Amino acid sequence: VRNANRAPPNHNSLGMGNRYDRPGCGVFPPLKVFIRGCDVMKKALVYNKYLHTAGGGERMMLDWCLALSQLGYEITLTTASTFTQSVKNLCDVFEIPGGEEWSLKILDTEEEIQHYCTSEGFDLFINCTFCSSMANPAPHGLYALMFPQPISPATRQNLLSYQHVVVISEFTELYTKYWWGIDFPVTTLPPPISNSHMNAGGIAFSSKEKIILNVGRFNVDGHCKRQLDAIRTFQELVRDGEIGNDWHFYAVGNLNPGEANQRYLADCHEAAGPHVHIETDVQFTRLQELYRKAAALWQFTGIHLHSGQLPQHCEHLGLVAMDSMCYGAVPMVYQRSGVAYMIDHGRTGFTFATIDELKSIMRIFDEAFGTETHYNMFQATREYSHQLGFEAFKNNFSLYVSGATQ
Repeated sequence: VRNANRAPPNHNSLGMGNRYDRPGCGVFPPLKVFIRGCDVMKKALVYNKYLHTAGGGERMMLDWCLALSQLGYEITLTTASTFTQSVKNLCDVFEIPGGEEWSLKILDTEEEIQHYCTSEGFDLFINCTFCSSMANPAPHGLYALMFPQPISPATRQNLLSYQHVVVISEFTELYTKYWWGIDFPVTTLPPPISNSHMNAGGIAFSSKEKIILNVGRFNVDGHCKRQLDAIRTFQELVRDGEIGNDWHFYAVGNLNPGEANQRYLADCHEAAGPHVHIETDVQFTRLQELYRKAAALWQFTGIHLHSGQLPQHCEHLGLVAMDSMCYGAVPMVYQRSGVAYMIDHGRTGFTFATIDELKSIMRIFDEAFGTETHYNMFQATREYSHQLGFEAFKNNFSLYVSGATQ
């Protein structure tokens, strides 16, 4: 990983100095202030307008909240009235512990959020809302970014009020600096692999089968997972004898609402042959079962989009590819993606630029299946995944909130 675990640039400018850099001191002091003899916890307000969608951005936000909570912060989440469940229920969706102690404040406008943040004296504001142009209303602010959109001069000025724009991958950082300006305080910190995957048991090389896994929602437009392309590629590999006919392909994920998406799922079923399996509404335990058995995971998002073309439709990170590493399922990902920057090609996975390149990789992988070469990749992916766990993430995340502890 060239960038995932780095410290934020010039972090001494946040007022840290060297006081807490000595061996045995820990990285930072406890996140409390001493007022008239009482310990007072630091307060963080975390904003996500689209909490009800329960997607990747919401999973990332909950990881940030869990890290903040363990770092000693009192957490309040704010979202729009479209969110009708409890925070605990949302945490359960992603198998993330916590949520019971976190407060929830429903506010429908950014003006209300600005006033609430300043009037309640929050020390830290974290903006996890897609395309938000809201300025930072707290002494210290972080702006979470999955992928940028072009912004106006006024929005640019607002976003410069945050101490850090924290992006999920080097792929996102590249386009953020290109569109927003090289002077933006942009730095990369991928979200962690969830503990539910990190702590999964029953993972053994002997359990691996000739299974290729593709995980993601069925959605035909925009940022879509391209299951139909993956199914057709698999069918061609088997039909042309480039891999054995004992391989199986599984496409699993939720179906996005809408007639167009239903038709897309129907097209996937129509293209599927006898060794192609399509599963929707998959329970977490079933997904883990497939990860344990799968030898490989394919990520096709953005396929056929060449360099510089519609980067917002590519895979900005690739959490499922990261998850697959915990189970020793070797990721094979389209090169225009965040996780491609994190893969050691030929050791912890593969990247490909074209379908023909993937076919060449699969011919080699088919021959190597079950051999020492395959075992070494199984081990390497599992060992690397430990660098992407929650504890490593929390230690790096603490660097970005350090300014709020002063």
